[in-house]
Amino acid sequence: MSDARTHSPAGPRNHAATIPSLNMSNSVMHHFYISDAGTFTIETTGEIASYVGLTLYHGSGSVIQTVSNSANTNANISQQSLQPGWYFVQVKGINDTIYGIYDIRIQGTTQNSGATGVWLTDDIILSWYNAADQSIYIAGENESESTGTISITHMGGVGAIARGTFSGTLRAVDNTGRTIVLSNGFFNVIRSE
Repeated sequence: MSDARTHSPAGPRNHAATIPSLNMSNSVMHHFYISDAGTFTIETTGEIASYVGLTLYHGSGSVIQTVSNSANTNANISQQSLQPGWYFVQVKGINDTIYGIYDIRIQGTTQNSGATGVWLTDDIILSWYNAADQSIYIAGENESESTGTISITHMGGVGAIARGTFSGTLRAVDNTGRTIVLSNGFFNVIRSE
């Protein structure tokens, strides 16, 4: 697991992965999710890594550990036991005159599990190909005359199996207005992310 994101004033962000360039008068928050409990190490590398400190927060906001970097080595939180849930890492310079690039890495127990549960078509788009009439049918938000539910019953790690069931009233992707009712549909797919 690795997290390297663009920076902005304090607060979790969801940006494409990059190596942040940092004016350390502000702190930067990175976030990550643990699906399988285990032991993790969080460390910084890069040109200013030896001039930053780290604070690890639980998703509830409570501080788990703070590391002040005074030994001119890369900041790290080593062998921290974490349970499933959201976590935040605050990166802050040892003073306000630090500028430059850093990278943050989170390594530890392989994450095999993923989210299981039930989603309605307000949250997802359900699509199905009917070989009999060679048409694609969909159900999703703003797709008139369509409803659907998907239930993920097993979510393996990346490269492993995700499986579940689906049902609903799906509308043909054409201008005919045809619908089809599906029940007891199932899937077994290889998880790609």
